[in-house]
Amino acid sequence: PGRWTDRHRMLRVLHWELSLVKRLRLGIIFVQALHVLQTLFGSLRRFLPTDRCQATCVVSNLGPVFDSPGSGLVRGVEFYPPIRPLTAAAFGVLTHAGRLNVSLHYDAAAMTSAVAPELIDELVRVAGLRSV
Repeated sequence: PGRWTDRHRMLRVLHWELSLVKRLRLGIIFVQALHVLQTLFGSLRRFLPTDRCQATCVVSNLGPVFDSPGSGLVRGVEFYPPIRPLTAAAFGVLTHAGRLNVSLHYDAAAMTSAVAPELIDELVRVAGLRSV
């Protein structure tokens, strides 16, 4: 955390990491590996300790959702990823009807309802997005 004093550098590194995940299709490999582990061991709980923090924040990007012709029946989509124990915030990102949607699911024990909008506003500001 101390090394992330430069927010723009943090976003560049995050962009590079996520580009690598997409290019190498690591998301698909990860899901397949989870399926294999669940098949072999029946439950993934033993691999996910709840007594220590695995991630303070999660960003999950679904990409384009319902963007095919004839999908005009759906007016909007919001995506709220689950938060694991000790994870303070989870951002859900998707594109629908040519618009980027960023949603925040947060742990009320970690931040207040007054701080949560400030967090998402800061993400929008730092990323250079427009809030609607």
